[in-house]
Amino acid sequence: ALWCFRLTAFAHPQASLLRLLPMAQQEPHPIMRVPDVPETVGFVDHEAFKALPTPWPRGQDLPASTFAAPEKDDLVLAISHTWAYSGHPDPQAEKKGPLEELLDKANKVHKPSGKTVLFCDFLSVSQRPFRADQLDRTPEQEKAFGLALRAFPQIYL
Repeated sequence: ALWCFRLTAFAHPQASLLRLLPMAQQEPHPIMRVPDVPETVGFVDHEAFKALPTPWPRGQDLPASTFAAPEKDDLVLAISHTWAYSGHPDPQAEKKGPLEELLDKANKVHKPSGKTVLFCDFLSVSQRPFRADQLDRTPEQEKAFGLALRAFPQIYL
């Protein structure tokens, strides 16, 4: 199978200057300044992504430990890919391996001094059910989803 993935890397423009500041004075990653992002978007820790079961669970079904708030020295990657199925982007778990390879390559190229986190729509914002035993989004999740959608252009920038 052939997939086209687009990875967008966000590096803090002043990261080298900010590394000189004591930890208490360091700034958050710029992506966390985009309106509504800190409250509505979960950034998946790269190592947690590798450990995810397949097919991937919905973001709202993942434990909080899967996510990490990006900090100024972190590499933030936004994954854009097609969904062959309307309910799940990868029900056959065919994309996970190629995505892991791309994430590893991005780490080698960018050499972040912090951690690597990723935005992947299915994992990063609440989703509708794809199995009969799953609940629909709550009204709060539905509202957060709408707010997160407005931030997508800046996330995929």
